[in-house]
Amino acid sequence: MIAKFILEAWENDQAILKDDQGEVVVWLKNKLPAGVSVGATLYFNILPQKDLIADSKPVAEGILNEILKID
Repeated sequence: MIAKFILEAWENDQAILKDDQGEVVVWLKNKLPAGVSVGATLYFNILPQKDLIADSKPVAEGILNEILKID
């Protein structure tokens, strides 16, 4: 599952993220890519541990397919 968030604001060492439905997530600033700024779109790949695989190529392809809506 790919979750899309917009970085709405910084509060101390935390990022305030909002999804398309208005749900808010608070995330640690140091857990985000360096240089990201307010207004940036961030994508999180959320999956259970059992679905993690050693080969990153299929994971990357899955992420791109989800973003591009390719089956």
